[in-house]
Amino acid sequence: MQKNFSKTVIFLSTFILCACSNQSQQNISHSVTTTTTQQTTAQQTIMKQSSTQTSSTVDYDINEIVALVKKDFPDFDIESISLTLNVPTPLFEVDLIGNDSEKTVQVNTQTKDKVILKEEMLDSDERNGVERQKEAINTSSLSSITNVLNAVKQTLAVDTVTKISLNQEVGITYWEIELYSANQKKEVKVDNATLKVLEIDHD
Repeated sequence: MQKNFSKTVIFLSTFILCACSNQSQQNISHSVTTTTTQQTTAQQTIMKQSSTQTSSTVDYDINEIVALVKKDFPDFDIESISLTLNVPTPLFEVDLIGNDSEKTVQVNTQTKDKVILKEEMLDSDERNGVERQKEAINTSSLSSITNVLNAVKQTLAVDTVTKISLNQEVGITYWEIELYSANQKKEVKVDNATLKVLEIDHD
């Protein structure tokens, strides 16, 4: 009788241990599945945001960015501006030039927060406003990004825009747009004043 009782206790103990082990494995499996699902959802969200931000329709107020930067750095002029789009949060980078130094400021398009990325003194022959006079862009009459892209679309089909830059060369202020057209990467230069397409480079 005592022998049978011992066997019964051993059997029940084994059964309980197996049941607990199975439950633990199910909990671990559920946890892994939930984590994987969350990671996949997060990746899909980032991809969706990136896809939306790099579409052919881009609408950011360049004059607002100029005003924000000039308010914080009134002793500097703008040398160039670039907008990177193929990231989860598009970012402006503004190159500034003063009488004796230059700096690069990053502006978050969503929060409008500004961060100084680089700051350095100009060479001795570029100081006292010499380089500033040559490189400073007149930002009083900038074309909107929307109008610049519309001018590009009149020349070629635009699938995705990845980067937009505002530069100056030999006194001419122009926009440079990096984009994909018919699955081919291209760089297009557009005159800021006339919105005329100046050049199309095929990579």
